[in-house]
Amino acid sequence: MKYNPAKGQWINHINAHAASVYFDSPFDEAAILIAEGGTGIYHGQDLDLNIVGWSHLASKNDFQSPYYDLSCSDC
Repeated sequence: MKYNPAKGQWINHINAHAASVYFDSPFDEAAILIAEGGTGIYHGQDLDLNIVGWSHLASKNDFQSPYYDLSCSDC
């Protein structure tokens, strides 16, 4: 498997869970609750997914937290 770092992007771990749940669901509109190391509440409608509220065990402003994952499309 080849990996191209130019195509990688760091994304919030909790946001990744919310997106994978909503965009794989059969619903056009949904409320999403993610609870794992932090809590995220989201509203999904059509192709939009918005954060309603969230908290993090470390800090909401801690962008260097361990809860970020590397996402890569077409690497």
